[in-house]
Amino acid sequence: MRKIFLALTLALLTTGVDADTVKLKSYQDLLTEAKSRTRSIDTGQLQRLLDDNPEVILIDVRMPGEIESMGYIDVPQQTVIPRGWLEMRIANHVLERDTTIVTYCGAGLRSTLAADALQQMGFADVWNYEEGFLTWKQRGLPVAAGN
Repeated sequence: MRKIFLALTLALLTTGVDADTVKLKSYQDLLTEAKSRTRSIDTGQLQRLLDDNPEVILIDVRMPGEIESMGYIDVPQQTVIPRGWLEMRIANHVLERDTTIVTYCGAGLRSTLAADALQQMGFADVWNYEEGFLTWKQRGLPVAAGN
C-alpha cells in the first residue's frame, strides 16, 4: 500500500498536476460539454432529412434489449450500433468522413455523447436527434417491431 501511495505521489509531482485541483466529472458534466459541441435535430427536421437524403446514416445507440422491447425507427437508413460499441464498429457502417450521420436513443442523452464521440473521431457531418425514439413513436411515425 505504501509503495502504491509513493508511486501515485511521484506521478502527480512529475506530471505537474496538483491532486487537490483534479475534479472528477459527472455524467451531467460530460453531457453538458457534449451538448455544447454537437448539433441537434428535432423530429420534423429528421423527417425531412431522411426523406431528402437517402445517404444519411441513422444510428440507434440503444441496447439490444431496448430495441427488442420498444422497436426502432423504420426507415431504410436505420442501423444499430450500441453506444458501448460505437467507436469500434462505426467503420463497418460509415466509410466517408463527410457522410451525414444522425444518432438517436430513447430520449436524446446517450445519442448526444455518441454524436460528440463521432465528431471527435473526425466525422464532419454529425447530428443528434435530441427528441429521441420515444418522441418519434409518440407522434405515430414509422416504427418497426424489435426482433
